[in-house]
Amino acid sequence: MPYRQLFRVVEQKLSALPSFGVPLQVVRASAEVILREVSEPFSLRGARIYQRQGPEYLLVDTLGEGRRVDPGFTIPASYPPIEKTLENGVAVMGLNSPGVDPGLEKRLGVERFAAVAVGDGQFIVAFSFLKGKKTEEIYQGLNILRHAISSKVREDQIIKLLAEARAIQESILPQKQPRFEGYDIHGASLPADVVGGDYFDYIWVDGSILGLAIADATGHGLPAALQVRDVYMGLRMGSTREYKIAQTIQKLNRLINREKLTSRFVSLFYGELETSGVVIYINAGHNPPMVFRRRTIEYLTEGGPVLGPLPDRRYNRGVVRLEPGNLMLLFTDGLIEATNAAGEEFGLDRVTALVRQHARGSAQAIVEMLFRKVKKWRGDRSQEDDITVVVVKYLKPEPSAPALPPAE
Repeated sequence: MPYRQLFRVVEQKLSALPSFGVPLQVVRASAEVILREVSEPFSLRGARIYQRQGPEYLLVDTLGEGRRVDPGFTIPASYPPIEKTLENGVAVMGLNSPGVDPGLEKRLGVERFAAVAVGDGQFIVAFSFLKGKKTEEIYQGLNILRHAISSKVREDQIIKLLAEARAIQESILPQKQPRFEGYDIHGASLPADVVGGDYFDYIWVDGSILGLAIADATGHGLPAALQVRDVYMGLRMGSTREYKIAQTIQKLNRLINREKLTSRFVSLFYGELETSGVVIYINAGHNPPMVFRRRTIEYLTEGGPVLGPLPDRRYNRGVVRLEPGNLMLLFTDGLIEATNAAGEEFGLDRVTALVRQHARGSAQAIVEMLFRKVKKWRGDRSQEDDITVVVVKYLKPEPSAPALPPAE
């Protein structure tokens, strides 16, 4: 069977394996499938799996026709064939090759050392071949097996990381919408990938003040999830310790600046909404939320730059007063930057017109309408960025009932 075709066959067999989340289980299952389903074209008869433990490799499993040895059998990482495997990814050495210990290899029941390194050297998988197999053919076969097993290990690690990131994100996004007297509030987030870099939150400062947060961390996946977790923790700790809003944002800015594993760029809007309609806020480089009044729109821009790059930057507070009947829209740039087949952006003007047109609907209806409209705008194009929308409606007070005439 040609080299490329054989690689595709092995890759297809391994792709059918489930996600394990534990590298050793991935390596073991991959070796088992190879021996069970594609051993013939490789002339395989067995395999041994070693796992790195400090300066040694511990034999953790023997598969197929390989000779079993006592539990706890180890080989030093300094054993020349192991060193060559780690250096080149693959090694094939006869019992008479320099550095090979014939007694050790015969104890394992093999006629030559033939192994691959996978998982960044965390594992060595040594294969036993049928007699008569040429060294060149063994090299070719080992390279196929190394690439296939390594790809499966990396794929499983990525799935695990994404699952962890998803769990982090689900743990910090609101599980329900807040009930805040006099207001109709609804928010939702739609990630572009399994995990996104958007975040929104409701933070109860006290019974008459509700914190509203929306943020956009650069990137996707686990780093972005970790970054929005920092925002989540920083804002909640700040509100519970009764820091002033500017102090909270400045502490959060320094925290993000110290991060080593993330992009260190987060746009954030955080405002504290009072039952009276007053909103004290800071906009840290985020798309300005809009307050829709009867004839005008007010943009909430006061604050400073994105969080992260400038650790000593101070942030200014802004204040806005909502009136009954006003609507406040918070969103991330994935909403306005969504493009259609012609490359045209959905745009702020379109969002503004749609909100005006549907302003009489509930907060939830407006959020769902915007998601529906932007999806229709994209058509068959995939979503390129996360989209988050929060709508706050300050309800008009119900007209009081007419007084009843006095009873006669």
